[in-house]
Amino acid sequence: MALWVLLLPKTLAKVLHRPVWVLDYTTAEFAKPEADRFDDYLSPVSFWLLVAVGPYLWAASVMGLTMPSATPRPTWRAIFRSSTAI
Repeated sequence: MALWVLLLPKTLAKVLHRPVWVLDYTTAEFAKPEADRFDDYLSPVSFWLLVAVGPYLWAASVMGLTMPSATPRPTWRAIFRSSTAI
């Protein structure tokens, strides 16, 4: 996993250049023995974690973002009742 610093830009460039390549690549890699898989490029899961989840977690920690709260939103009926009560 220490090679992700080198493999991330290589994989990102390949995906941006030819997105359909990912399907062929993953199919070919899963046909290999487990020890030999994903030696040339990042695995799809690692790529997704580094490209999508990693920046979100970094931004959340830097900007102090929190997950949305689970407080219920008012329903239309409650909004309508409060506006007609005036």
